Amino acid sequence: MKIFNRWYFWALVAFVAIWVLVQTFFPPAQARIKQLMKSGAKAVEHKSADKIMSLLDPEFQLESGMDKETLRLVLSKLFVKYDNIRIVIDDMRVVVEGEKAEVYFSAWAGATVAATITEKMPVRKAGATEDAVAVWRKGKGGWKLLELNHTGLEEEF
Repeated sequence: MKIFNRWYFWALVAFVAIWVLVQTFFPPAQARIKQLMKSGAKAVEHKSADKIMSLLDPEFQLESGMDKETLRLVLSKLFVKYDNIRIVIDDMRVVVEGEKAEVYFSAWAGATVAATITEKMPVRKAGATEDAVAVWRKGKGGWKLLELNHTGLEEEF
């Protein structure tokens, strides 16, 4: 009887270990997409345009029609203008349907406007809060951001 009980114990331990490994290396789509959203926010905070571009689908577009390469140019200008960028993403709700996923979320972005020699204004802080929807698509390289649509923007000064 003791051998039988030990077998159950070790089978349970093996099952839990395998489950933890699978969840760590192959997280469910919702968890993976949340990780990617946070990774994107960190990339903006660290002014890493290359990391941001690596998260985007080749067919990426903002609702304004801005494509991937135009976004790279805009980011390079923003990264010069703003310092101490901070992004906080709240209330993420991920809906996965097949190879596409939509993330409904609220985000707060804050930064310090960098002073220049020609500006008379001192360094100042800027911030904005918005609700948005991010559309992700699963392809050969994993999940990539396909669209980003803003549903509301409130600037803070």
